[in-house]
Amino acid sequence: MNRENATGIWVFAETRDDKLESTVPELLAVSRDLSKVTGEKVTAVLLERQDLDLAPALIEYGADVVLEVRSDILGDFDPVLYKDALAQLVEKYNPNIFLFGATHKGRALAPRLQARLQTGLTADCLELVIDDTGLLVQTKPSYGDNLMCTITCPEARPQMATVRPNVFHPLPRNHENAGTVVSEELSLEPNENYRVVKKTRVPAQVSSIGNADKIVSIGRGIGARTNLTQVQLLAERLHAGIGVTRPLADNGWFSHDEQIGQSGITVQPRLLLNLGISGAVQYKAGMKNSGVVVSVNRDIDAPIFSVSNYGYVGDVNEFVQALLAECSNLE
Repeated sequence: MNRENATGIWVFAETRDDKLESTVPELLAVSRDLSKVTGEKVTAVLLERQDLDLAPALIEYGADVVLEVRSDILGDFDPVLYKDALAQLVEKYNPNIFLFGATHKGRALAPRLQARLQTGLTADCLELVIDDTGLLVQTKPSYGDNLMCTITCPEARPQMATVRPNVFHPLPRNHENAGTVVSEELSLEPNENYRVVKKTRVPAQVSSIGNADKIVSIGRGIGARTNLTQVQLLAERLHAGIGVTRPLADNGWFSHDEQIGQSGITVQPRLLLNLGISGAVQYKAGMKNSGVVVSVNRDIDAPIFSVSNYGYVGDVNEFVQALLAECSNLE
């Protein structure tokens, strides 16, 4: 589809366990910012079973319109079936922009739809803005996460992107928001090549820091691996999760699920304590929306101090010991 007559900013309203995926309010928030520039309406596209009704929540999170398709055939996520449903809606309404969360479902669905529509798709975006010509400028890490690339889609529509979780702050849920729900009936056929034979709930990962309220993050400045014991004790005292920079994930001390940055995960805790982290651009991109940032480093010129609310220049392990003592005094 081409640029002519394309209008509207769409968000795929992904669901999990019969609830909205946490990335959806974040996408609606950034869509509202984009709409202030383009003047377009924000539409949440919802594919759900007959017995669900998540449209009101989408309006409360900022959608002007909810375009819903309710059918029991949509109960289990099938990327091929969902692609066919979305393609019918896109071909009918011709949206200008279509955003997806960079989740397992979003990464399975968005490329299939992009190929069907013969348009462009930028994956794992960290920033979205509208330029002077009205194009969506999509910024993502590339070349081994050593560069930030900006990508546009000048002609084909919709302009499509997947966006990393925790990059944008969701708007507060507002029960006073007004919006419109539009129900669509589509011609959908079950995918004979895809069948769900069993469902197993994945237990919550205790070590996951994607939604942690407080995080203690560790870099190479921590020194020897034996120093981690005190850091882990400090995290327990602070009721915080533990995150790391890429070198500590690459050397096997921690998993890549705990790595913060462009090639890891994006976090936005209320409190972030950086220990021995210099502050490379890749790391800063993963924590830029954090609340209070406290950083400790021997180097007074370390880049991490430029994005910190509080900084301490000195030995990391001495700082950890002193903070542990203060925590003990408070018990």
